[in-house]
Amino acid sequence: MISFLATLIELISKYGPWGIFIGTIYYLLKVILDEDRSAAWRARIYKAVYKISGKSEAEKKYIENDINSRINLARRNIPFGKEYLPKAIKVEWFESAEGETARIKEDEIVVRLDPAESQEKNIVLLANALVKQTSLTGIRHILNEPLELSMDLNLIRNLLKEVGDRRVLDWFLRNEYQPNVDKSEEMKEWNGKIVEIDERGLFTRLLLVELDEYSKRVMGKPASSEMFDEIAGLVDFTKYQQKPMPKMYP
Repeated sequence: MISFLATLIELISKYGPWGIFIGTIYYLLKVILDEDRSAAWRARIYKAVYKISGKSEAEKKYIENDINSRINLARRNIPFGKEYLPKAIKVEWFESAEGETARIKEDEIVVRLDPAESQEKNIVLLANALVKQTSLTGIRHILNEPLELSMDLNLIRNLLKEVGDRRVLDWFLRNEYQPNVDKSEEMKEWNGKIVEIDERGLFTRLLLVELDEYSKRVMGKPASSEMFDEIAGLVDFTKYQQKPMPKMYP
């Protein structure tokens, strides 16, 4: 929004009143061409329709577009694996669905959600689906369950923090995060390492970037204990790595 306002001010200074018209067209084109921002606007429209009509179909469309736009926009702000991001997340509604996911095209995934569930749960299910489709690609078969789950849980936590809805984050921490962390001592140990790395700001900006590069080197190779040891060693190395100092001079 700030960049758009800066662009609008520049257009008005150059073209006077016509700058407002040009800026409006520019903004509309940006929204139309951006699937996630378009979904955000569609969510507002369907929400209004639902409030007026009370029809469940309008409610489903509102929820679908709302969580689609918020989750995908938040995922863009996490600085790794952007080449795996889908251009669109489609939601299909089925009773008793638990976030089953399928990638139907290279740039599109479908997630099945239950319309009877709370919106908080459905947002978490969608975040979980997106994380599994766009992270640890090419190395999941190497990881043991506690390390894989620890990284997934903390990436979902980061994603939900980006979404910015505290109710959703509370639901996730109470119903998904803590029960999974408490499963075993090994789980607690790996999760503790990932949390410490994340608190230093090195989880998404360093560890996951390095793991993404590592996955390209081992692509197509069967899993081995040596590969797991390399990844575990990278986790331990990152844990003791000092956070890079910010640049003080240009």
